Amino acid sequence: MAAAAARAAASGPCGCVSPPHARCTCASTRPGSRVPPRPSMMSVPGPVGASSAGPSQAMRAPSSSSAAPSVGCSASPSHRRMLVISVFMPLTLPGRWRRVKQAHDGPRRAYWHQAGRGAQRGVAAMTEATRGSNRELAELLRDVATALRVKGADRFVVEAYERAAHAIARLGEPVRELWRRGHLTDIRGVGPSIAGHLDEWFRTGRCARFEEALAGVPDAVLELVQVPGIGPATALKLAAAGVEDIDDLARKVERGDLAKTGLSPALLRRIAQGLAELARRPDRMLLPVALAAAEPVLVHLRAAPAVQRAEIAGSIRRRCATAGNINIAVATVDGDAVVRHVRALPGAEGVTTFDAQALTGENERPGIGLLVGITLRLSGGQRVDILAGPPERFGALWQWFTGSPAHNAALMGRARARGLAVGPDGVRGPDRALLPTPEEEQVYALLDLPAPPPELRENWGELEAGASLPRLLTSEDVRGDCHTHTTWSDGRDSARAMVEAAVALGRAYLVITDHSYPNLDFAARARELAALQQSFPQIRLINGLEVNITIDGRLQVPDEVLATHQFCLASIHTGFRQPREVITRRLLAALAHPFINGIAHPTGRLLLQREGVDADWDAVFEACLRYDKFLEIDGPADRLDLPDYLVREAVRRGVKLVVDSDAHRTEELQNVLGAVDVARRGWAGPANVLNTLPFAEFVRQARVRGVG
Repeated sequence: MAAAAARAAASGPCGCVSPPHARCTCASTRPGSRVPPRPSMMSVPGPVGASSAGPSQAMRAPSSSSAAPSVGCSASPSHRRMLVISVFMPLTLPGRWRRVKQAHDGPRRAYWHQAGRGAQRGVAAMTEATRGSNRELAELLRDVATALRVKGADRFVVEAYERAAHAIARLGEPVRELWRRGHLTDIRGVGPSIAGHLDEWFRTGRCARFEEALAGVPDAVLELVQVPGIGPATALKLAAAGVEDIDDLARKVERGDLAKTGLSPALLRRIAQGLAELARRPDRMLLPVALAAAEPVLVHLRAAPAVQRAEIAGSIRRRCATAGNINIAVATVDGDAVVRHVRALPGAEGVTTFDAQALTGENERPGIGLLVGITLRLSGGQRVDILAGPPERFGALWQWFTGSPAHNAALMGRARARGLAVGPDGVRGPDRALLPTPEEEQVYALLDLPAPPPELRENWGELEAGASLPRLLTSEDVRGDCHTHTTWSDGRDSARAMVEAAVALGRAYLVITDHSYPNLDFAARARELAALQQSFPQIRLINGLEVNITIDGRLQVPDEVLATHQFCLASIHTGFRQPREVITRRLLAALAHPFINGIAHPTGRLLLQREGVDADWDAVFEACLRYDKFLEIDGPADRLDLPDYLVREAVRRGVKLVVDSDAHRTEELQNVLGAVDVARRGWAGPANVLNTLPFAEFVRQARVRGVG
């Protein structure tokens, strides 16, 4: 075990055992620490709280000591590599960039070529997997949307393609399978028209509508819009300046060539920042996508006679916002039978086994008791790692494979201090004999610890807390939803439908917070909500509003409008890349406003798409306490905002929180579950979350106005 600990320590601050090509994004923020400041604009780090290590340290290569599967990384960005760039400094993109570019190029270039643009590869070069990968198909639909936007097409048509791309990117089941069953329109966001185009694409490898949309749009434009902050208009300017693709853009930024083309220094700085953000973007999947992809694998494994138990592990079990792969722990006495069963999994590709002994690095002793390690790819592209071990030590295997690496490293240190050794093969006593640990609670009990909830296993103080760990929030604790939308703004369902769905979920109160569109008929909306309250006495309705904080720090609608609402959320929807001091001033001004109750999705991040704003979170927390306002944990899978590490700091300081769905249709009311996951990872309990309170107490503590 000493060798394993040394290798874990050498692999980075988290002890991550990711494959050599992986980049760690593990957390390092500890309870009690202050939220670290973000470097200046010219040093472009990860999201708020990024490491302040120098470039030479931050850019060092990850450990290549093992090709073992990763147990997953935390969503907190504190140890993400920092990329220092400007329009006057050399631009160095991490090695992972090549994989990003290849992923972007795959469907697009294949489609262009088979449609007669560029080298003639033809339909034969397009494999069925290439035509069916969810990620690649979503990328193609985004290309079509971009092309239509460039051509000035109807914005509702453009948004339809964007919604379809978004829905397919988040889909756990391979879209090709839905097509084979004739269920494309079952995908929320895919209507009959786009479903028809996709059917043509799957059947023939091409689609006339896609070709028509893409025709005449420079290839560079479709690629350059992948860079955060570059929209179609900017992409057209860059293409006109001779930029051919993202690689070419990076080279020209590095050499300063674009400064000679008339593009402004401010625009060039934004482009450099966008390139850095794209290079940092992790090659991961949203939690619901990982869960949906894992479910059929679990069902298949549990159906095997040789499998006594199969459980999700890794980032998914810890409910991280994203997962790099799917980890499954298996209890069995027949590893060969498990391998044969996995090879029969529908959609499994490239099933291989690996030397499980490499996981501990203890090559000096033969055999570590693991039967087999299995790696495979699903047809949707997701990687699955399976570790199988004997049932009498399954608890140790499951605990280790759950992680996090930092938690495991701390646990190993505690074990050494007691003369024990902990690893995936089990717990060894002072005589090196393996101790029975069929359940993971027994692993912790041998170390005089309770088993912490998986969400807390990030080495944020959970081992030191021991028996004093807090009671964490559960979905059953949530009584109300403070952030929902209807057809009065950009929602897809009526106010009545949203109320009926909230009643069905057992909600005691519902705040309807349509966007503050200046042309919205606020009086008519208020009358409808009042009538609905009469029709649904079993739930209390609150007339709310989500108000945009403008780029100059004002609120989108005047105080006279705000005053007619009982509850107002303020949120940032524009100007995400403003300097730290400007973003902070915007948030502080909103918190100081007497009609604002709290801040919605405070960082504005979109996971795997857009990093959150750079703000002084110390100042934001202090303002929340000064003005008695709350911060929201927003539940949609691509937001999960406030992030867990900021939730942890908010809890430590006593800042009030709410967990909300931000639902735009009835089925999205379940998004509250995602917010609960984040709250749990941030050590939040019911006492920290306002919408666990009975209605009267919620009204008092959330400062709801005009409730009799």
